[in-house]
Amino acid sequence: YILRVVDGQSFVSELVLVNLNDGTEMKRSSLSLIRNRTIIDSGAGLIAIAGKKGGNAAVRLVLIDPNTLEMTAQGQDNIAESSMLIKSGNDYYAVIEQGSGSFVLGRFDANLAVKAKSSIAVQPFTAIQATDKGILVQDTSGKIVLLKASDLTQAK
Repeated sequence: YILRVVDGQSFVSELVLVNLNDGTEMKRSSLSLIRNRTIIDSGAGLIAIAGKKGGNAAVRLVLIDPNTLEMTAQGQDNIAESSMLIKSGNDYYAVIEQGSGSFVLGRFDANLAVKAKSSIAVQPFTAIQATDKGILVQDTSGKIVLLKASDLTQAK
């Protein structure tokens, strides 16, 4: 499979299954709003950020069956449209958009359930970097901050 960008402005993509022998398209997912050109294989499926804002629509983490290319689960937390998605160990990290218009880093499990939220607000487009000392993000003032991977509180 590969992500095919359908909107070069917002980097929205669709998932396409390709025949590796001749490059022909074999199947296209009905899920055409995958964000930021990132999918991660969790072993149980493919995790991505997908969706759009507005009306009843939302941007969420989704689990996609790699065989059918269909969505099998959706997270409950709103995700920032420009959020990165990374995996570190058995955890997944993305920026959660809170109702007040603020953003925090979220740590998720493979079932897309949030396990921790950062104690500080972050920029919606922050880079997210896992290190052996914790998770690096950019706070709302632009400062790089190290968070503990376990509970996403600020490391001292």
